[in-house]
Amino acid sequence: EIQIQVNMEYTTLKQISKDKDNFKVKVRVLRMRDAITIANNHDLISLDMILVGKEVNS
Repeated sequence: EIQIQVNMEYTTLKQISKDKDNFKVKVRVLRMRDAITIANNHDLISLDMILVGKEVNS
């Protein structure tokens, strides 16, 4: 069963700071790629993404 919450509060990408480490953001993934190491059997180092957020004016 899928539940959709309509009025969730999100933090905009502009509001993210080092003072807090827990955010709910709503973004679109523009690009995504695997960063792998060639030296160790092509092990995955990280998953790199470019995120796009929508600016919301209140």
